[in-house]
Amino acid sequence: PAAVPVSTSGVTDESGTEVPADATGVITISAAGTYSVSLTCAAPIVVTAAAKSVTLNLTGVTIAAPAGSSAIELQSGVTANIAVSGACSLTGGQGGCGIAVPEGATLNLSGSGSPTATGNGGTDTDTIGGSGIGGTAKAGTNGNILIDGTNGLTVAAYGYGKEASGIGSCVKYGLQYPITIQNVKNLTAQGGYYNADVLKEDGVEGGPGIGGGGKCTFAADSKD
Repeated sequence: PAAVPVSTSGVTDESGTEVPADATGVITISAAGTYSVSLTCAAPIVVTAAAKSVTLNLTGVTIAAPAGSSAIELQSGVTANIAVSGACSLTGGQGGCGIAVPEGATLNLSGSGSPTATGNGGTDTDTIGGSGIGGTAKAGTNGNILIDGTNGLTVAAYGYGKEASGIGSCVKYGLQYPITIQNVKNLTAQGGYYNADVLKEDGVEGGPGIGGGGKCTFAADSKD
């Protein structure tokens, strides 16, 4: 009998064939289809516009992306159905998202697991930011986002830094496409500078838990 392919990257397609990582560890998906993802890594998964429509089944995934990258990066023109099983930690590097959903992309997030999506490396900075799910520092406006908790999905989304939302955009007045959250009983969403005590200077703009970035401006003594 033919040998069953064994994945070393942690991403396989419907036939069990591995999607390889490049020399820097980046895993690029450029064809439509259904993919199984189970890995721990320090480089992003990028879904290119050529893929058009994909399903990613995430199980026990941990990604901590480097500066300038998101843990999972959807390019404009992609529709991604992401189903989560178990605990998954998705952390974007500085300026990146847990799941980047730029203008022109669509994310349908579902499953029975508990994804935690963190932007900007989990650090508030006054010059750059990243949403938990949605816009990055470079592509601030979010695309279409649907989160469906019918099967018990528990979601935590943390935006950090300048103009970053938990779920939504990462630019002032940036929300232009729908965010739909349905049947989710357990949801945590925090925008940049949620804890205003960390501020060292006045006038730094954070962001809302859900929605358009910016306009949450804190002074250093705002929580007194």
